[in-house]
Amino acid sequence: MAARGSPLILTDAEVAWLKSLTLSDATSAAYRGEVGRLIAFCASSGVLEVHRLKAKHWTAYLSCLTTDRTAISPLAKPLKPASAVQAVRITRSFLLFCARRDWLSWDPADVEPPHFERPSTTETLAIEQLSDGLKSILRSASIPDDARQARRHLALGISFWGALTPREIASLRVDDLSLPSANGVCELRCTGRPSPVVLPREIAVLWQRYRQLREEDVREPLPSDSPLIANFKNGKSLQPWSVWALLRRTEAEDIASDVPSPRLVRKAYLAGATRDADRAINVVRAQCGKAIPAEAATEPDTQRSIMSKLQKSVRAKLQTEAADA
Repeated sequence: MAARGSPLILTDAEVAWLKSLTLSDATSAAYRGEVGRLIAFCASSGVLEVHRLKAKHWTAYLSCLTTDRTAISPLAKPLKPASAVQAVRITRSFLLFCARRDWLSWDPADVEPPHFERPSTTETLAIEQLSDGLKSILRSASIPDDARQARRHLALGISFWGALTPREIASLRVDDLSLPSANGVCELRCTGRPSPVVLPREIAVLWQRYRQLREEDVREPLPSDSPLIANFKNGKSLQPWSVWALLRRTEAEDIASDVPSPRLVRKAYLAGATRDADRAINVVRAQCGKAIPAEAATEPDTQRSIMSKLQKSVRAKLQTEAADA
């Protein structure tokens, strides 16, 4: 840190900010990278100390994100709007941390950041268009070698087969997942869903591999109330943003090299499952967390039967090579 009485430099403030947060490795790296780019941008204007960083520097940084980022790095390419929105959120968090400690003379909460046009929510993706690597994971055909890979595979599986959001996944506990019953389906209790989410046998395979590797790491059985998708540092639940990063992250050892956004993965499953649903479309929508008329609700046994049949159809689509889509 800076010597007593000397101006606090931005890199030291960044270290203090990261230490104040409880983050997974993936999230910490993402936060460090984003604030590091803000610091690099400020350095290009000669701003190295926290007290010299003004609102105009922050808004100038944000304004360049989707246009010309060469002030950050000669090879930096413009960001997509969704990534720029994340940059606003992360850098604002850092600046608010500094403001609360009186390191800044202005309040980031009072500054209106540039508006970024979000991508169209009508964008869709067919199951057949998913990468072969991702489809292999969703079929549980790819066997992970370590607990971190296995965690990601399970998160991807639940995100797809259950159409769960990162926030829903972050809230899950071990005892929320029931392994296959006599009819071969798993069930997942999820806050906000009116009935248990029916999942195929692939989830059982992904979970058993993840649980085996995770228990080998901690050298003891997992408590039933522990997080289903856990932080390996402290065993606590991941934050929703960390789950989002986990779903998107590309690992060199993973065969999945191109995973679309979690939203598109969920929409691919919903579209694929409803394609053959006929009159059971409300069952699929309810299972995926969509609102349906109260009179359209069905009994749990009926839901299990319908979803089991539809998931067989989805499984067949996952067998299709991406090149054939």
